[in-house]
Amino acid sequence: MLAMAAPALAQTDVTANIDTNTTWDLAGSPYILQGDIYVTSGSILTIDPGVVVEFDSGAKLKTDAGCSIVADGTVGNRILFTSNSGTPATYDWYGVHIDQSPASSFSYCVFEYAQFNLSISQSDPTVSHCTSRISMYGITCEGASPQIESCDITQNMNGVVIYGPDSAPVVHNCNLYDNPSGNMYVSAYPNPPMVIIDAENNWWGTDVDAEIANSIVIHWMSTYVQVDYDPWLHEVPVEASSWGRVKALFMR
Repeated sequence: MLAMAAPALAQTDVTANIDTNTTWDLAGSPYILQGDIYVTSGSILTIDPGVVVEFDSGAKLKTDAGCSIVADGTVGNRILFTSNSGTPATYDWYGVHIDQSPASSFSYCVFEYAQFNLSISQSDPTVSHCTSRISMYGITCEGASPQIESCDITQNMNGVVIYGPDSAPVVHNCNLYDNPSGNMYVSAYPNPPMVIIDAENNWWGTDVDAEIANSIVIHWMSTYVQVDYDPWLHEVPVEASSWGRVKALFMR
């Protein structure tokens, strides 16, 4: 029914940086990034619900300082960031990266097949009801304190990756499991003051305290950081993603 109701779409090749306020709407979807694309000159890139953004090999979408990406989908019209390959796989594209961004937000988005699905530097956006899957790094925070809530962060090599000392994200009501190198990886907190990462009320794929603790990797030099994961949830709070569910949302 979603496919039948969808309007005819036209591909848009993106080859130039974005230097003025721009909206990517459904009529132009999918948007194909053929190389690195920067949001510059204080601009805001707005991505409408239901839009598909595809990336050629190694490509990335990145904000310059003072610029933003607003990608707010809806329950039935998620925004998809994915590979442009016919046989997609991890590392196909580089990632979405916001840096020193004052107004970025992401909700009801799906990120997949990148090296860094979503990378956040020196910014504090809200990331809600998003899926980050099949990447090397699901969501990365560096000098950043985003609010990450109700997200499905699974099937990545690393789930949420946090680099200090100026990062203090809040991660609540998420699925954080099936990320084999660490559901959460924390590094670069060698000096005081102590930082407590608020990771309460998440589902870690298990109800066993020791197993949850073992899935949180704190680098041996990070003496001044702790991850507060108690209380944790005892069941999945977010419907887990699958390729079939993701594909069905974007049939056209």
